[in-house]
This record gives sequence, structure tokens and C-alpha cells, in this order.
Amino acid sequence: MIEGSSVVSQLDNKGAKAQDLSCYYGDTCGTKNKQTIRIMFQNVNGFGYTTDSVKSQSIRSLMVRKRVDIMALAEMNINWGKVSRTKTLPHVCRNWFETSKATVSYNQHEKRKKNKHQPGGTAIVSIDDMALRHHKHEYDKKKMGRWASQAFLGKNGLVTRVVSVYIPIIMKEHGHKKVSCQQQRALLSMGVKSHFITVFFQDFWEQIDEWLTQGDQLVICGDWNTDIRNKRFLKEFKKRNLIPAIHNRHGNDLPPTYNEGSRPIDEIFTSPTIQIQRCGYLAHGSSLGDHCPIWIDISRESVVGVKGMLKPTYQARKLKTQDPRIVERYNKKLKELLDKKHVGERAELLMNSINGRLQQWQIEEYEKLDKIREEAMLYSESKCRKLKMGGVKWSPQLQHVRNKITYYTLSLRRLKGRKVSAKILTRLSKKTNKDTTNLSDKEIEDMINRAYKEYKI
Repeated sequence: MIEGSSVVSQLDNKGAKAQDLSCYYGDTCGTKNKQTIRIMFQNVNGFGYTTDSVKSQSIRSLMVRKRVDIMALAEMNINWGKVSRTKTLPHVCRNWFETSKATVSYNQHEKRKKNKHQPGGTAIVSIDDMALRHHKHEYDKKKMGRWASQAFLGKNGLVTRVVSVYIPIIMKEHGHKKVSCQQQRALLSMGVKSHFITVFFQDFWEQIDEWLTQGDQLVICGDWNTDIRNKRFLKEFKKRNLIPAIHNRHGNDLPPTYNEGSRPIDEIFTSPTIQIQRCGYLAHGSSLGDHCPIWIDISRESVVGVKGMLKPTYQARKLKTQDPRIVERYNKKLKELLDKKHVGERAELLMNSINGRLQQWQIEEYEKLDKIREEAMLYSESKCRKLKMGGVKWSPQLQHVRNKITYYTLSLRRLKGRKVSAKILTRLSKKTNKDTTNLSDKEIEDMINRAYKEYKI
């Protein structure tokens, strides 16, 4: 079910007109209300190996900036079995968001490989209210990192499942690390001699049919590595009544989603019961991935089964009375501070000295004690729990270096003929006070390396 209006970007003979960075194609990805759930998908081409890497921070920034509820990711390029627990995606997301659920899927057949880098893999991150509605998660049964999913439980047992899919491209050149080679190698180790693409679609449709039989509503986000307008490709989706959201809403004249491509290869398919409000593409360069992010806004009622409560926003507090451990730490710290200032003895002396109307010194003592109590309560709350909201403490200097890395990286991509929004580059150039217009590839690469060294200091 489709509702809302479209703001399709237009091209003239002189090139692309100036456009809102929140709208590369389709509807404008602007503010959303409490009755809307925003789902975004991007092939990020590498997540980064640390919580404070520029690549991972650009993904976090995109999610926060666009108020994404569920983020589906492809080509994480990490062998999660080889990273420490503190650098796994669930742990990273706990540092980023107050409430989150993260699911990863990667090729688990490469056990002898020691390298953390492993092309391919998928992931899903849900935050805030949707993380609390997380019902269960599943991934590719053959453990090859081909898809990952999270299911969310609504009213009356309504289950909506969001799936992140990555189909590897058939490479012309050979390379043992290529995703296609990994998957073919894994299949051979299982005694399967069929082509990996054939096996992919056999397993994929078997899994989709299983979920549909269970009664799940589906939102399938994917990098399909084929033209998503192709009738042969769409045939199996139509059989199952799965709708290509962006193609269906905005027509056949879709721009490329890969910054070196010429066709749209990313799409989000939904069950017909999902009410789509808006959808579209963000500009190339919105984050450091080599595909533009694609997104849909869907009605909360069609996913959860009830309208969301219009609660006022508030800043997260460290003191949580539901957690006895935090309450105990708070009370212990507060008692230490009050005892240090002898508040109890002073309050008792003040109370015993009162006989009728308060004298001036009694009023002043009362105010002093009240101020000590208030300051002690605030300080105790600040120490009772650590809010994990970011891997690195933010500063203007740190943000400036991040902006420089982003600007140089996107400038290099544009110089190599890839698709990058000119408006994003202009904005970053003004922020960083840098200009790469007349620089060569080698010079920009040197500037990127220097900026990364500066970032790590």
C-alpha cells in the first residue's frame, strides 16, 4: 500500500540541477514522526576494524542524522570470528546507542584464515523501540554470510522480518579472497558442485517460503548485483507477491546505486501488507560506502499493529531505579559525600536549634545544607553508571580531521570518475577549508594518509 508524494530528481541538458542532499532520487528523507519506522540499506564495502574508525563512524553518523530505526548492511568485509569481543558489532552498537540489537552473518568456513579481512557478509542493526521489539534473529543456514535477518514482534503475534541480502558478483578475474570464490569453495567443502549463484537462489527462496509459511511480513533489503528492473529477476518476487518498493513507487527510470555503475542494483522488497509512506535513494557520498544508501519509511501500525505513543523526548539519565545495582552505587556515593560534609550532624543541630521563627543564621545554614545535598545528588548520579554513547570522546578538532578524511576520500573517488554528489564535496570543502581541485590522484592519496595519521594521534 503506497501513500504520500514523490519528489523525483530531474536532469537537464547541462547536468544535474542542485538538489537536496537528503534526496538523490525519490522522496525527501526528511524528518519523521513517531508513527513512522525508517529502514535503510547500504552496501558499505567495509565496516572498519575499530569503533572509532572513520568508516564505522560515518555509518553511525548516517543512522543518527537520518533517524534510522533499522539499518541493513552488506559487504561488512570482516571475519567476525577473528576479532576481539569488544570489537564485535553488538558490542560496538552498545557503545553507540542506548538500546540496540545487532545481527551479523559471515562466511564461517574460512576457519584457518588468520586475517580479519574477509570480503562479503551482511548485518542488521535495530535501535531504540525496534530493538526492544526484537523477537529473534536468523542467518544463512549454510553459514556463508549470504543474508541475515531480525524479526520484530507486534500486537497479536504479528511478526515483521527485516532481511539484509548480498549476492556476490561473478568475477571475470580470479582471486581466492573474492566472495564468489569463497562461496564456491565452501560449497565444494560441503560436497555441493553446483554453481554458487544457482545454490544461492535455491536456498534463498526456500528460506523465504519458510518465513512466508510462518506468516511473517517481509522487508528484504539487498545488493542484488543485477538490474532490479529485469523482468526475469522480478519473476520469483512477483510469484510471492513481494513488491519492489522504490521501483514500484518511482517508476522504471532509476539511477545507478553503485558509484561506478550504470544500473540500479540495490532494492528493498516488501510484503503487500506493509504500508510504505516514502522511499528513495540518498546522494552518493552521504557516507563512505561505494553504494548510495536506499531507504523506506513505513507505517508503524502496519509493523507493530498499534500506533506509537507520542512521548516527549528526553535526555538519557544515568540513575535507573529499576536496576538495584545502580541504585546501590548511587546511594553509597551519596552517603560518602554527605558524611564527608557532616550533613546529618549539621541538620540535626539545626533542627534542635529551631524554636519558633527561623533566625537569619538558621536560614543561611538551611540553604547551605540544601545546596550541598543537591550537588551531592547530581555528582552521585554522574558516577553511578557509565552511558556508552560513543567510542571516542567528541571534540571539534577530531571532527575536523574526520571531515578532512571524508573530503579527500570522496574527492579521490570523483577524480576517478565515480559518482559523488558535488554539493557534498562543496560543503565539506568549506568546512575543512581545503581544495583538491587541481591535485593529482597521488597527491590526494598522500593527503588521505597524512589525515589518517593525524586522526590516530
